[in-house]
Amino acid sequence: MKLGVSCGKMDKNLNEKLADLRLEMGSKIEVNTKLQYESNEEIKEGRFQNPPISNDYSVLVPKNAEADEEIKTKTTVEQNKKDNNNMEKKFEKNFKLIPFVSFIRRQQSLFPTTFGLYFNHNEEEFITQDMKIETNQFGNTFQYHPSTKGKEDFHGRYIKYFIRKHLANKYDVELVDRFAEHVIEYPENYQTAKNPKLKEAIKKHYKIYTDKNTTAIDIRYSIKVVSLSRSIFGERVVPRKEFHTYYENLLAIVKYLDSLTYNTMEMYPELNCEYFQAQSVILFDGDVAFEIMVSKYDLSAKRVKYNQKIIQSILHSLSYYKRTGKKIRKLVIYNPLLGEEHVVELKDIDFELLEEALDKDLTAFQSNRLHNNNNYFRILY
Repeated sequence: MKLGVSCGKMDKNLNEKLADLRLEMGSKIEVNTKLQYESNEEIKEGRFQNPPISNDYSVLVPKNAEADEEIKTKTTVEQNKKDNNNMEKKFEKNFKLIPFVSFIRRQQSLFPTTFGLYFNHNEEEFITQDMKIETNQFGNTFQYHPSTKGKEDFHGRYIKYFIRKHLANKYDVELVDRFAEHVIEYPENYQTAKNPKLKEAIKKHYKIYTDKNTTAIDIRYSIKVVSLSRSIFGERVVPRKEFHTYYENLLAIVKYLDSLTYNTMEMYPELNCEYFQAQSVILFDGDVAFEIMVSKYDLSAKRVKYNQKIIQSILHSLSYYKRTGKKIRKLVIYNPLLGEEHVVELKDIDFELLEEALDKDLTAFQSNRLHNNNNYFRILY
């Protein structure tokens, strides 16, 4: 199955349309609210820790080597200070609201310039214009256990937690879950305040879940309990009865994960930036983003969902590049319920153009009257 067309040059008309973006930026809304950093590293060091060093020294003819070195040192310091000031000014956007990437990917109408870079709208769905999706079939479509009826969302989250646990063991990386840790630390903010058994169960099974000596296939119940943290965090009432997954389905997932030949894995790298808050991301070998889909869709709905995953990965790639100078070159979407793996090559991404488009859309979004609505604000986060 192939969706879209081969990688190529970005649409000429779109490039011309965005050529004047910098001029339009002069009329942006001024926002003074400071961006809230989440990581301790950012709080201490600032968002950009490696500013560029300029080699453009003043053209002078010193009398001796010592004078030459002194002048070069002085001009270098002054140039670096100027570069740092320019960088600070460039990223002094400090928007009032910083949405999650998951919000951006679902709101094409609010981010039309950004989506317009990569998708053509044909009334029913967004189709990639410069990329293709290659599909590999690894197994049969899962059959839901009868106990999952009405609990498909909870089941899907459980499968994601199962996959993360197995990958953490395979690549020997620390496994953490910020939702579980927050629910454990602040039980009074959630339904666990009125349900001490649930509170203690999450605390107990989270220790089992994060223990490197336990395996996913052997602690299925613990993973199930911990996965409820995401729903509790989102203020959803958890199921009263346990739901199940057929054992052979879980074995099929383990078989696929064990077949992966990547050398390294990075789980949940810091990818927040001034435009958005990143989702939980798994990176293989520093340039492959691994996404998990855990629902059964018809073909039309699948295309929309996959395209949303593509735009999410492109945005993550922007942030990753700004932080590390490295590019995410491939997106792998694994859907265990359908036994499918979808691979997208992320080529020829113009980060400067993408950043200008994102800046334009997010600036316009700040003035949207809906962001004063409390319910709408909650959707963002």
